[in-house]
Amino acid sequence: MRRLRHFLTPLGGASLDSLPPAFAPAFRRSYGAAGRCAPAATFGDFAPPRARGRRRVRAAKGILSVLAVLCWTVSASAQLDPLTILRRVPPTVIVVFDTSLEMLTDGADTFYDPGFYSSTADPTVMNAFAAASPPIGAAKTYRRVFRNFHYAVSPGKYQADRIAPVAATWDPSNALTSNAVADTTTYFANTRWQVARNGLAQALTETNTSAARWGLLRLRQKSPAWRSTPGGTAAGGSDCDKPVTILTDPTQALYGDTTPCNAGGLGKYATYAPLLGAGAAADAGYAQSTAPSGTVVVTPGANNATAMYNVVAAQAGNPSGIIPASVGGRTGTTDYADRPLSYALDDAKAAVMSAMTGDSAANRTCRNYIIVLVTGGQDSGDATYVGANNAATRATQFLTITSSGTTRSVPIHVIGIKVKAAEEAQLQSIATNSRGVYHNVTTESEVTRWVNYAVQSGYARQADIDAGNPSEYVTVSPIVGTVNLTAGKDSAGAALPNDVVHIGGVSTNAIVPQRSNVLISAGFEMPGFYGRLRAFRTYKPVTDATKSSGYKFVNDGTKLWPDLDSRPSLAGQARTPSSASSRNVYTYIPNGAGGGSIVAFTTTNASTLAPAMNLTATAATTLIDYVRQQPLGAPIGSTPALMDPPSLDPPPDNDYGRAGSTGTFAGDHENRRSILFVGLNDGMMHAIDARTGYEVWAFIPYNLLPKLRTLYDGQSVEQFEYFVDSSPKLAEVKISGVWHSLLLFGQGPGGIFYQCFDVSEAGMGVAPDKDTLSDVNNLLQKFDSPDESIVFRWAFPNYGHFDPAIKQTFTLSDGTPGNKLVLWGDLSASATYAEKTVGYTWSDPAVGPLDSTRSVNGVVVGSGYFPDIESAITNRGVSGPKAGTTMFVLNADTGVLVGNSTGATCGTVSGTSGSGTGCLSVGDVSNARKNALHADPTAAGDYGSPVVNKAYIGDIDGKYWKFGFDSTGALTANLMVDTGVPIYASSALLFVGSTDVYMFFATGSDSLPTSTSGGTGTFRLYGLKDNSPASGATTKFTIDLASVTQSGGLANGERPSTSPTVAGDIVFYTSTTEVAATPCVDFTANLYAVTYSGSAAYDANNNGRLDNNESNIVRTATGRATAPFIVDQHLYFATSAGSGGAGSGNGGSTGDRNGAKIEAFGDPEDFNNGVGQVGVRILSWREIR
Repeated sequence: MRRLRHFLTPLGGASLDSLPPAFAPAFRRSYGAAGRCAPAATFGDFAPPRARGRRRVRAAKGILSVLAVLCWTVSASAQLDPLTILRRVPPTVIVVFDTSLEMLTDGADTFYDPGFYSSTADPTVMNAFAAASPPIGAAKTYRRVFRNFHYAVSPGKYQADRIAPVAATWDPSNALTSNAVADTTTYFANTRWQVARNGLAQALTETNTSAARWGLLRLRQKSPAWRSTPGGTAAGGSDCDKPVTILTDPTQALYGDTTPCNAGGLGKYATYAPLLGAGAAADAGYAQSTAPSGTVVVTPGANNATAMYNVVAAQAGNPSGIIPASVGGRTGTTDYADRPLSYALDDAKAAVMSAMTGDSAANRTCRNYIIVLVTGGQDSGDATYVGANNAATRATQFLTITSSGTTRSVPIHVIGIKVKAAEEAQLQSIATNSRGVYHNVTTESEVTRWVNYAVQSGYARQADIDAGNPSEYVTVSPIVGTVNLTAGKDSAGAALPNDVVHIGGVSTNAIVPQRSNVLISAGFEMPGFYGRLRAFRTYKPVTDATKSSGYKFVNDGTKLWPDLDSRPSLAGQARTPSSASSRNVYTYIPNGAGGGSIVAFTTTNASTLAPAMNLTATAATTLIDYVRQQPLGAPIGSTPALMDPPSLDPPPDNDYGRAGSTGTFAGDHENRRSILFVGLNDGMMHAIDARTGYEVWAFIPYNLLPKLRTLYDGQSVEQFEYFVDSSPKLAEVKISGVWHSLLLFGQGPGGIFYQCFDVSEAGMGVAPDKDTLSDVNNLLQKFDSPDESIVFRWAFPNYGHFDPAIKQTFTLSDGTPGNKLVLWGDLSASATYAEKTVGYTWSDPAVGPLDSTRSVNGVVVGSGYFPDIESAITNRGVSGPKAGTTMFVLNADTGVLVGNSTGATCGTVSGTSGSGTGCLSVGDVSNARKNALHADPTAAGDYGSPVVNKAYIGDIDGKYWKFGFDSTGALTANLMVDTGVPIYASSALLFVGSTDVYMFFATGSDSLPTSTSGGTGTFRLYGLKDNSPASGATTKFTIDLASVTQSGGLANGERPSTSPTVAGDIVFYTSTTEVAATPCVDFTANLYAVTYSGSAAYDANNNGRLDNNESNIVRTATGRATAPFIVDQHLYFATSAGSGGAGSGNGGSTGDRNGAKIEAFGDPEDFNNGVGQVGVRILSWREIR
């Protein structure tokens, strides 16, 4: 009797629980199985073994091919949001903004006077600027820029070396000239004030009211005000600030202001620096023992991002904006600013406590609080103030703040704006003492980047914030594959025990193969969205005389990938080469004639790349350098795929062959290194050496080049910009009589293209058991030329049909992150009809032969969801086709539609069936959801045949389809069942006997916002039997999940988290249960196990029998579960409840922590079964997000 039992074995510290070894997965091979180089084989290639202790069934998982500047408002709902799991408890982020006068400087003592001066009111003083370059000319007004501006020794107030006049656009007699860009954005561009404001404003536009709860504080200002001229009513005014004594310019020393403001004599000039109170010492911020009214500019709370943006974005002269006014001074030869940061921290602490008290939300007890201090320098005031205050010491108070029963550690993220070197130490201490971070920046984009980073930190786990560590989240399945570990080392550099064992322990006997010996987890770190990929040894050989080999293989969990280049913090993690110049990063540039070429993504090629990036060559150089220097990005929807040497047994034909057979595909590639492929949200698909963890190659899809600029200012949690967020598919296919290993991938929500590469030679040339730094460098050289070890084959749509110059912005309400979509380029007018039906490429392809000779290989894929905006997009329009509802069959060799090379039209379904050639649309139902074939097709063939001729897939309308196809491209569609509820994830197949096909899937998704159509209701787990040769399907079982309602924007109930998977005659599903009333309690992950007929599969209550009322839930765990992954008679899934640990906390590498929590089921002393092909389909299987 199958029962649930447990074993606890550390997998690098992760928790492992176990189901009994009661199932032996009996998979038939899938077609180009995701994540492994499996050939386009047939389900009938071998007979499955008998399931342990159960009746004989023929089980297979069919291509568990894993598994998806114009404003336009869209209400149709359907889009998944993979980062929903992060946003359950938005943080409170309080910005403290330096409002000292020094913010109007450029950080190098150049002061930008906010006033306007008449060029005619005081003709005499204009002689001081006669030699100005450029000249003031006929301008009616001008501005003054003071060079080397400082407070002066008494009796003066300020001093400067000279004044640089700047002609203004504004003409007081012409209202149309007011607020010209040259007078606002351009003039203040170099000031700390403008850099800080614009950077913060951009961060706010990326975070609307459903995300962070914002608050804004200024320094202790007593009635700050602009003087007369910034308001634009008249040039000049009698309320000037004076005098500014000119010290070094001999001409300007001969003149001085007399009207409308008399500055006091020769060499004396006026300025319109903002006023604080009456301008007396008693009005200084450092003189205010309590916070004056207005210190809290925006009270921290929900739904106030817009209000805060309006304050931050207000231009000079607007009294509701940020006014940089202060009363500084000079002691001896040294200036002091009126910048009382100690008081500002007191006020920030009070604001946090007030926010805690005023927060009545159910999730208040687990809300994080973050302080962002934006400042031009260190704590500053007169001698009395400085002697009595220490901002660095004040910062320690933020380690523990308690109010109204809530206690929090509140880190301070210090963003210095052009801070002088001598003042950085204190700001660093403020950050360090509060477990925050410090960055000194010079540009608006950098401000945005680190504000985004601070907001991201608010989504870290509370325990990690308390410890000053980042958090790690896992949203994709772990995978298990084979890596050569001969003479391998663990992450600390120690030799692995029993890396090579011989039968019976006798060295002259044959070596015992160790297959499926490495587990790889993929997650991302918050803050930063940094990718964290880790490798573990799945098992280790232990002497056991009772075994035929002389060994048993027991659970291990040793971390792999040691430090090789003096970056110990990266030990145990995948990483880029230590030198950015050593990275092999490429993209593709079309030639305008239907072709193009691979181009190295280097600054040397900036002029070639710039047009596609919509940048100047100079800007492109900066961005290219920045992108190349970044660490690996976040794998949010991309499950890695592991390619090892060709090893199918039995081989599909003589040309494929076996290891050791020279002249065959397997024989010639038996020493190919295992390569890990993964798509990340840094813009690239990456190839990582699975032996060492080093990136060896990366590719940026052509259509993502314009979007790269969004990486420069950091990622917003709410309006996250996706890139290559789709799982790679690996397939071995025979093209023109020659076997090849192909890499295929889409872009998920990141883009609308699929691309294909030949990776047959990737990993060749360096022995698979070599792993020194020298070996890594040698391996990098194998990829350092375009199309060297990895060769581009095609993209669909054709890259030449993409226009990077298009940019349009849409306001949506379909679940799109942040309710805003920016098109960074789109299809050009030359795109075909079929190409325009491609949506965001969520659907991962299935690959297989379409005829018995393998002369035509098909790539079967759905078109993916696309918002209902086609009619408003350039080059699409009202007359263009709708994107998202089409199934494609592409030629694996060329990427062209099979039988439909022009793509001029696609077939359509009418009612419950339809036909077409190469492409076929299932249409749309009017139900408040825009339909799409969002899921991955699950492909299959007939028993005993290598030919793929059918695929199963559900759509967002809730219909489950069966597609038939052949080598001519003929496509048919037949409706199997209409559930009426969205189907986002792929299905699993089970073959029983030679003809019966069972299909398993779930409706709904835990990644769909509850506010959208399909986000609430009752969701089900389905089991169907194909009625073939008759039409339709018979429902064998449905399992209702707990009904989902919405409460306060949160889900209350149970929804599927992923696609199911099959082992033997058992189907496994995972789901997520959420309780809106207790949002501070993590999700609950449920693992369901049922037989293909719907009965209980395990003795869940451990009473020794299978009862009629046995629970189908065989395991619950904390967090959201990924897809179940089955290989080598073990089942794995990860949960989002991973662990934190020591990290740099500043966007660098993390320390020695494990991240993912892996749940494992199976016999802990029974690994290394079979030939390593069992479960091949799942090796790159990602759950629906």
